[in-house]
Amino acid sequence: MKISNLVLALGIMTLLACAASKPVTLAINMAKGNEFSIETSTNTVVDVNVMGQAQKSLSTQTVGTKYQIMDVMPNGNVALKGTIMSMASSTDNAQASMSYDSKKPNDGDASLASLMTPILGHEMNIVMDQQGEIVTFEQEDVLEKMFANADESMMAAKATMEGQYGEDGMRNIVQAFGSVLPNKPIKKGDTWTKSSTTKNAMTLMTNYTYTLNERKEGKAYLSVVGTTKSDPTAAPADMMGMEIRYDMSGPVKGTLVVDEKTGWTIESDIEQTMKGTMKIKNEMIGEIDAQMDMVATTTTKATGL
Repeated sequence: MKISNLVLALGIMTLLACAASKPVTLAINMAKGNEFSIETSTNTVVDVNVMGQAQKSLSTQTVGTKYQIMDVMPNGNVALKGTIMSMASSTDNAQASMSYDSKKPNDGDASLASLMTPILGHEMNIVMDQQGEIVTFEQEDVLEKMFANADESMMAAKATMEGQYGEDGMRNIVQAFGSVLPNKPIKKGDTWTKSSTTKNAMTLMTNYTYTLNERKEGKAYLSVVGTTKSDPTAAPADMMGMEIRYDMSGPVKGTLVVDEKTGWTIESDIEQTMKGTMKIKNEMIGEIDAQMDMVATTTTKATGL
């Protein structure tokens, strides 16, 4: 290699290294009309021990959503429309084993397909600030329509789907992409904290600590650790006439990749582990405690950004 070429190469490497070490501001920054898609997949393993009887449940839920930027407001807030384009679900436990995939609608369980197919095309209207926090979230209550005339046995299915595809469940999915952003410029090695409360089958309070590990090719590579616990003041869940209260806690860990230009999380891999008790109560059985262990791994992948 000629000396001049070597000097040029070293100069470019130095400039790149200096650029990567400078502080970066991660903020939601998208143009009206932009479109992109995100697929979110959650694998959950639950072990429950009730009066010496052990039960294990395995489930996978995948949702593919298309997002369109409808407006960018003068204060920087972004209005998005999200549309559910694909869904897949599988469950395997002692009582049943079933699956459904909207991309292969004829291969799965017909009863599960009848529950999930009406959710395809479902729309959400979201306003998000530049730090990725949701300002407003609206969606039609598609589950209310689906289960308007459901009997008691079907209400258990509604309760399960509410946690995943109801307003709280879908809000949780959207919030996870933006709420990682710090409120100040950061450089490699910096850490910042966030907290969130999510409502699903149980209400969870989580504290996160994020670290910027690396910047490369317009992407910020983050790691996260944290702790989560169930909200002791939350109202009990109601399932088929039973009141269920949770006392659960455990660690969270994972990695994320944020697109520096748009501020959006384009990849993530998060593991949440919880242990504790589930108190089950109704008039017939009184109140019993069940030991519960749960591991949930959620991965996301964005395209079009």
